[in-house]
Amino acid sequence: MIVETPGIVFADDDGFVAGSPVLDIYSQGDSEKEAIEMAKDAIVCMLEHWAEDSSLERMLRERGLTSIAEGDLLRWTAPAGSVLIPDDLIEWGYDTFKVVQLSVGPVPAGAPALTEG
Repeated sequence: MIVETPGIVFADDDGFVAGSPVLDIYSQGDSEKEAIEMAKDAIVCMLEHWAEDSSLERMLRERGLTSIAEGDLLRWTAPAGSVLIPDDLIEWGYDTFKVVQLSVGPVPAGAPALTEG
């Protein structure tokens, strides 16, 4: 399985925050690159949790992702233009965001591999 979603990165007082507004999953790091890697790791952890809970497909569909079979892989993608900056980030005073593509996978059973897209 591969999951692709638009993401955002922004600076905060302690470094950088990166994540997927579509999945509502974020993480932090000392650099942009580290924050992105930590966010992808957090996404994989959440995907594994949803899979263990037997809710993976439902959770991805509820967030607007669609799937396409590509050989033995299932690719889940968020709709184009689906990056919306959460209102609470604006309210907290963050006003500069970098849009990135977050891609995790392929995610083989037991040993998730992370790739940046």
